[in-house]
Amino acid sequence: MVRKDLMFTPFPEISKKSKNIDSVWGMLTLDGKRFMVGNVFLKLDYLPGLSEFLLMLDEAYDTGRRHHCAGVIAMGDFNARHMLWKDTVTNKYGKYLEENLDWSKYCVQCSDSCTFLAKNGNSHIDFFITSTELDRSVNDTSANHLVNLYSGAPIRGHAPVTMSMKLATGTRTNVKKKLDLKTMDWFNWTRDLEIKLNPDNIDNLADDSSFPQLWNLIKDSIEQATRENCKSKSVSAHSKPYWTPELTELSKELVTAQKAYLTRNTDESFELLQATKQKFEEARKKACQNFILKKTSNMNRSEVNRFWKEFNSLFKPPADQQVEALINDDGEILTNNEEIEKELFNTFFRAKHIEKNINDFDSAFFEEIEGLYHHIVDNSFQPASQTEECFRLSSALYNPVTPWEVEHVIKNSKSVAQSFDNYEFHPTMLKKLGPSAIYTLSKLYTLCLRNGHWLWNDSNIIFLKKDGKTSYAKAGSYRPISISPYIGKLFERILAARLENFLHKIGLIDENQERFSK
Repeated sequence: MVRKDLMFTPFPEISKKSKNIDSVWGMLTLDGKRFMVGNVFLKLDYLPGLSEFLLMLDEAYDTGRRHHCAGVIAMGDFNARHMLWKDTVTNKYGKYLEENLDWSKYCVQCSDSCTFLAKNGNSHIDFFITSTELDRSVNDTSANHLVNLYSGAPIRGHAPVTMSMKLATGTRTNVKKKLDLKTMDWFNWTRDLEIKLNPDNIDNLADDSSFPQLWNLIKDSIEQATRENCKSKSVSAHSKPYWTPELTELSKELVTAQKAYLTRNTDESFELLQATKQKFEEARKKACQNFILKKTSNMNRSEVNRFWKEFNSLFKPPADQQVEALINDDGEILTNNEEIEKELFNTFFRAKHIEKNINDFDSAFFEEIEGLYHHIVDNSFQPASQTEECFRLSSALYNPVTPWEVEHVIKNSKSVAQSFDNYEFHPTMLKKLGPSAIYTLSKLYTLCLRNGHWLWNDSNIIFLKKDGKTSYAKAGSYRPISISPYIGKLFERILAARLENFLHKIGLIDENQERFSK
């Protein structure tokens, strides 16, 4: 997987400006901020390389402007010495760069100490060139002379140069608290709801104007019972279902070893990092195997096949899991959350396919249906004489919802949903409702039906990758999944059952219909 707050999008067309310069250019996105970055090596005895580099730099600058980047950062070995960036001498490369760099657009960020170490003299040939708008964000640029590089440093070779910047960035991983249903005390959860939703209290809220208060009472009661009887767990984009407390401790050791290695790149710290990494990987594989054995031990063949399909889709090689930056119809890269949300909304919920095929829209059929609707409304929903019998039969659609209907739909529900809705309600909770809670839901549904009011208009939308796409840079490469409130979906099933019975009674369902009918 790719870290959500860090993304690199290559721009090879900038490197193609010169065939004689080794360079890599791209757009770096960090917490919604974008930077055009380039890593460059200018070899000696090729002075035209500097002019070609400046063309790359200007191209990166213009590209960054088009994509609303915060600035440009170029780094590398320029082989350019100049007293302006604290060297002791000025060579022809440094002189050319000083004379031809547009100082109104760029500035040099250099280390106080030399960056190339040699017995016959040290020099400052490794540095950063940034656009001027980033200059105030640069805190420090320094060279580390203490690392044990295999290139020969500190006796001879390039010392690594780092530049720190002060940016308003967030945390690396967005960690959230999520309910862990494995820790739920279902007996106490059901009991607490039964006490809160006592029928004697509910009947006092059963008039036509009280359904919002009744819904709030149900929400608050479920929330309180869940909070008191279920523990939470921390989850992130990197959470794995097989994760154990032992892996948590080993991962902390691994992070510590990685920091030590980055601080002092020595043989000792490298060996410690490798040993810690191996220990972590062995424990991770063992935990993963135990998780698989436990999950598949009581499954039939069909369930095992489905499990492996889902498992492989989650844990396939990282290259197959890469999520690219979204690109809109104008070819602009989208990294700001508001821009991404707008593009996803326009793709899936704005009915763009109708706009593109407006000439194929059946306006006559639309006008006919709209006319029937207004006729019904203008006649105060009273039936025409030829439909009076149907209207008499349809009166059963508006009867009060009974606890039996609620319980029957819950019992026959075969939902495979595994996610919480936006009310922190899980489909498993429906199966655990007691008689008083079911009675309360029947009263709420009756009030909604009687007053023509729907309480569950908001849904959580998640986007899943479509299989077989060569690129996931377009919104159309994903498909949206709507997680609607489960209590609202339960009411939908009750209404659907009533409608189906009514249509059977008046003979509007064809006897040859095979789908969408029981």
